[in-house]
Amino acid sequence: MTQTKASAVTGSVPRYARLAETIEGGIAAGEFEVGGFLPSEPELAVRYGVSRHTVREAIRRLCEVGLITRHQGIGTRVVAREASSRYVATLATLDEMISFNEKTHLQVFDHAPVAGKELEAFLGAQATEGWTVIHAVRHLTKTGEALCHTDIYLHPFCRKILPHLKKKSVSVYKLIERHCHEKIIEMDQEIDACLLGVGEAKALTVEAGSPGSRVVRTYLGTGNRILSFAINTYPQGKFRFALRWTLEQGQ
Repeated sequence: MTQTKASAVTGSVPRYARLAETIEGGIAAGEFEVGGFLPSEPELAVRYGVSRHTVREAIRRLCEVGLITRHQGIGTRVVAREASSRYVATLATLDEMISFNEKTHLQVFDHAPVAGKELEAFLGAQATEGWTVIHAVRHLTKTGEALCHTDIYLHPFCRKILPHLKKKSVSVYKLIERHCHEKIIEMDQEIDACLLGVGEAKALTVEAGSPGSRVVRTYLGTGNRILSFAINTYPQGKFRFALRWTLEQGQ
């Protein structure tokens, strides 16, 4: 039995994420009853053949989606059979961001030219005429769930991708690399709390004025040239940023 359970938490997906999915499946199937407690961390580690650290990270993830709660000195209680938020964006590296985009798709509404003066706050000296803004909503491909409202600004050099935006599984940044022959080598990101505007809320089917996160990502190519930047607005519970600091050996 231990080998069967352990096999469910191997593969290219991080072990804690796979373990969280396995435990979530057990909750949905009634293996762990709502109102009851999960086994202790040491028991879960033995049961699934993983480390205590992997168990702790899986428990943290299940807490974040509202399936369980942790109480010091009491235990970890199952409080729901289904997650309150089935999908959140968790991005730590540029590779993960690109991989995330491949699991989602854009619903593009329209695009329009942007005056260079309007871009000065984002681009500084690189603000010029001829930029284009794309208005869209990003959806989870598997379920169609709306994840964020996004305005994507394209350098004039990248306008040639516009005819290719109608494809359902399009990745704007892969289109830039494919059709503009320019490699995205760096991404800068800024995150702020915000209240959703009327248009954003309507696109995401939430109430106007509800809390959310605004994530501005700037994509740079060779020579530190800004190729694109995107203003992504997520409703509450749909965006999480993970960052881990590691002490180098010998320090």
